[in-house]
Amino acid sequence: PREVREKLGIDEPQPPFPRHRHQFAELVVITEGSGLHVIRQEEYPVSVGDVFVILDTAPHEYKNRNRLGLVNVLYDPVALGMRQWGMHSLPGYRALFELEPRNRQRHKFASRLRLNTKDLTSIRDMLDQMEDELDCRRPGFQLLAKSLFAQMVIYLSRCYGTSRVTESRSL
Repeated sequence: PREVREKLGIDEPQPPFPRHRHQFAELVVITEGSGLHVIRQEEYPVSVGDVFVILDTAPHEYKNRNRLGLVNVLYDPVALGMRQWGMHSLPGYRALFELEPRNRQRHKFASRLRLNTKDLTSIRDMLDQMEDELDCRRPGFQLLAKSLFAQMVIYLSRCYGTSRVTESRSL
């Protein structure tokens, strides 16, 4: 129902939102539909199951939205101390969270992660739990939300590490 999606911060379909930029990183999970992600001057098609990271302050927006639903997880890798998490040993971590965003233009976005239905459901469950913790603010919510984010990063890194897409494997 719409009330649940609003509570979870899931915009389905994604409403129009002007071109913008951030001072932090953004993990994007496309939960339904399709559209065009415009970053700088490049346009890339996105659809349900796509997962990608926006690292820098590049201006971006979504156009040609066709029931596009997405979840944005906004995070600061430095403030979270992600370098100390030891995730660089995971096969897909560096590719998904560092190399793909930096090589997006050269690879024409072909190296993005695309989740199957099972993996997308698992990620949505983690997002739901994280959103619940942040909304309810029970004792320990910050640490639990950070732990859920770390769990999601590990899960997505594993998914990327087992991708059969040639461009993804090359990263």
